[in-house]
Amino acid sequence: MAVTKCANCGAVVNSEAEGCPECGADPRTGEGAVAGFAVVENCAGCGASVDAGTERCANCGADPRTGLTAAQAAEVNHAAAMMGWGAVLAVGGLLLTLITYARVSQGGGTYFVAYGPMIAGVILFFMGLSKSSKTKSKTVVTPKAVIDPQAVITCAGCGTTVNAAAKECPGCGADPRTGGGGAKPGDSPQLDPI
Repeated sequence: MAVTKCANCGAVVNSEAEGCPECGADPRTGEGAVAGFAVVENCAGCGASVDAGTERCANCGADPRTGLTAAQAAEVNHAAAMMGWGAVLAVGGLLLTLITYARVSQGGGTYFVAYGPMIAGVILFFMGLSKSSKTKSKTVVTPKAVIDPQAVITCAGCGTTVNAAAKECPGCGADPRTGGGGAKPGDSPQLDPI
């Protein structure tokens, strides 16, 4: 059986199939996607195919849209908070200095220069900026779960032994986990010893 990639979603499809099992489109043209089928996109962290709208990639654990893990996203949020507080301190120190200077210029006396908050604010802002750029530049994501390429399952449709990562049975063309008729609650594929 010859296989090809679906022109719409990139899934591996039997070249003689009339519709992609992932998106329902004609695999040769990519046209005619059927409502109710999952829209597939690639994870920005590891490149694995994930359903659109998925919160976390099953392969690497990252957010598929940003490629950041939960810990990295928390670091980015912390960096943004540091930048925000740094800006508040710097601007607040500058305003305090300007207000006291304006009062002194009207009636004499001394004015106050708020070096501490201004300097601390600038330092905090740039520390946050540095932390944010370092976190966002981390592109290597360690995969959490990878299917063993030698693991096999028995196709629920025809009983053929199939690679566990396969989305289509070479014997009958159906999804090996469901047999093409949809999974029943509580069904799970049987792993065969190698």
